[in-house]
Amino acid sequence: MAILHIDDVSLIFPHARGGRGVVAIDRVSMTVPDQAFAVIVGPSGCGKTTLLRMAAGLERPTGGTLRLGDQCITGPGADRGMVFQSYTLFPWLTVRGNIEFGLRLAGVSTGERRDRCDYFLAEVGLGKFADAYPKQLSGGMMQRVAIARALVTDPKILLMDEPFGALDSQTRGLMQELLTKIWFDTHKQILFVTHDIDEAIFLGQRIHVMTARPGRIKEVVEVGFPYPRSLDTLTSPEFIAVRQRIHASIREEVLKAQQDDE
Repeated sequence: MAILHIDDVSLIFPHARGGRGVVAIDRVSMTVPDQAFAVIVGPSGCGKTTLLRMAAGLERPTGGTLRLGDQCITGPGADRGMVFQSYTLFPWLTVRGNIEFGLRLAGVSTGERRDRCDYFLAEVGLGKFADAYPKQLSGGMMQRVAIARALVTDPKILLMDEPFGALDSQTRGLMQELLTKIWFDTHKQILFVTHDIDEAIFLGQRIHVMTARPGRIKEVVEVGFPYPRSLDTLTSPEFIAVRQRIHASIREEVLKAQQDDE
């Protein structure tokens, strides 16, 4: 079971002049079950991305531990796929070349690379663009390539840092629907960071709401809408009720932070 365990994790950024450091994350504990779709939301600057980067092994905690299954997370690894907000594709490689890149490094045979790449090209709807280069693609298409590249190596968990934040609203909605379909098809464990409450509710099964800095887990909201989801979900009474609850929770944190800064 590839369960992600974040146990009593803290991160303190040292002061540039040797003074008291800044506490970014404060004793956070959370669990992402195998095959679950979990989302982190919270006020700006609460440490959402920092927590995700620690799960990716890109940041080391000051205290506490992170584990994926039985393995402690001490750095990046092939067991974790990462999708960033920026389009991190290799411009000199085709769509197929980008998706197969990790498989090539792992020594996977040519035939298996092609088969696995073809499967995910179909999943993200880019079968006709296998030989195109990134400069020939739209932003949404490039993120589809990035998702396929992260999934093709069969990581235990997919870590996503606001991957749709730079897209226009129409493309963003289509990408959200696509991601719920991919998750429904693959049941790959996902930890997704976003500042968009509607996006969090539309995508996730379990939403972790963080406090203002220092970031802590304020509450966990379970979302019961069935998959795959459609944009009609956004107008349901159940969706609106969850949105009001999370919006009120985050607003309370923003107001607290403003009062502390005064």
